[in-house]
Amino acid sequence: MKGLKRIFALWTVFICLAAGLPVSSAAERRTVRVGCVDIENFLITDDSGSASGYGAEYLDKIQDYTGWECKYVWGTWEECMQWLQDGEIDLLFPAERTEEREKNFIFSTSECCIDYAALLTRSDNTSLYYDDFDSFNGITVGLIEGNYLNDVFMQYCKDNGFSCRLKYFATGNQLLQALQNGTVQAIVNGNLNIGKGQKVLAKFDYMPAYFMMHWKNEDLMQTLNEALYRINLEDPYFTAQLVEKYYGQAASLAKSFTREEISFAQNCA
Repeated sequence: MKGLKRIFALWTVFICLAAGLPVSSAAERRTVRVGCVDIENFLITDDSGSASGYGAEYLDKIQDYTGWECKYVWGTWEECMQWLQDGEIDLLFPAERTEEREKNFIFSTSECCIDYAALLTRSDNTSLYYDDFDSFNGITVGLIEGNYLNDVFMQYCKDNGFSCRLKYFATGNQLLQALQNGTVQAIVNGNLNIGKGQKVLAKFDYMPAYFMMHWKNEDLMQTLNEALYRINLEDPYFTAQLVEKYYGQAASLAKSFTREEISFAQNCA
């Protein structure tokens, strides 16, 4: 039996070398627990619990280089942050880099995606205009509990002299449903989350997002950084292709018109 195991180990090493993969990808399968928040087109699950989307495909690519076996742990963003702090998960993404988070967590050297913070409304809303702070004043805006974007939006409101009624939701799906059924008039979300039937009212921050781990997992982060370096070196258009695959339509969506543009169009009619 030991002889058979030795032969199998040598055979897996040969397969890895032939495929250009690290030997560890077949010989040492390390389980990495990944905290996942249900984000449209980024990480979504089916009834069987399988993950798909931009983030899932990116992790599949990373597993090819690291030999990891990723185990998805689903929860709200606040739950995942606490699990990462307590060591119940090993990896969380997409995460913005902040001074507060850097006290306890470490971030990948390469971003996992690039996003910008946006104020969104339904595409059939005709009472709100692009970057029109008078129309924003007093509206009800939906946000996800514990999201970094919340503080960014608060500062945006303060800087531009308007205030909103805020309503918080535990998940992205609940947020989108609230916009759809009229519970809120607008939502704060990332550019990568723009869906059908939505339009952009404002863009208020540029945000590269990263893979995040607890600082105790420096060895695991080093492995991840090495894999990201190799992916970028050997397939430099990989993330661009993922963006096109999962967000190509969102990138082509038009922003809302300004009040002046609407007035001009009406006068020309």
